[in-house]
Amino acid sequence: MPGRRIGKLFGLLGASALALVTSTATAGAAPAPDDVPARQVKEYKSEVVLPVGSVARTAPTNGGVGALTDPPMGGCEMKAQFSTTAYYEEWYLVETVTLYYGDIVCTTTAPGQEMQELTAQAQLLIDDVVQWEDDTNACTGCNSMWSDGRAGCFSLVQKCYGTYKSRTNVTALLPDGWIYTGPPWEGCTLIGPPEAFCVVESTTAEIPYVYTP
Repeated sequence: MPGRRIGKLFGLLGASALALVTSTATAGAAPAPDDVPARQVKEYKSEVVLPVGSVARTAPTNGGVGALTDPPMGGCEMKAQFSTTAYYEEWYLVETVTLYYGDIVCTTTAPGQEMQELTAQAQLLIDDVVQWEDDTNACTGCNSMWSDGRAGCFSLVQKCYGTYKSRTNVTALLPDGWIYTGPPWEGCTLIGPPEAFCVVESTTAEIPYVYTP
């Protein structure tokens, strides 16, 4: 898969997510034909990093008997981000190209700490409907996993304007002998005592049908 990379840790400890939208635009009336350039391009970016959630909110079963490996005690971060380039001809949207990405990164505080399994799947949504998604990636005995994709949308084939956002779906399975005492992070539910399913979504960007400078 192209362009895979591990997202850097931001070390956020607050309850709110970091959000960045670098460009927005709204639909409007098209200019007069005499003013129409051949092609216009506009870029939109958005990112959310879910603040660190501590997997220290766990408890070993049977007084720790059988817990051969500890989970990463520094907590984990999850990310959802995308970057869309919109192409217009004679002021009207003809195509968008989007790179979308998500990951989970856990921090250890001592040697030998790891999750039994992590999975990640990145998705791209338009108007709250999943339009593209990457395969679910998984690793065992690890502390990070990522997923990314590239989506091309053509106006002659489908509706490409609207509200864009990315979503990252994650599962986090603790080592043998450990259980979660409750949902470990915001946006998580427990699949079973040792496994959590978590979702993080980016902020949104509005891609208009009519180009506005």
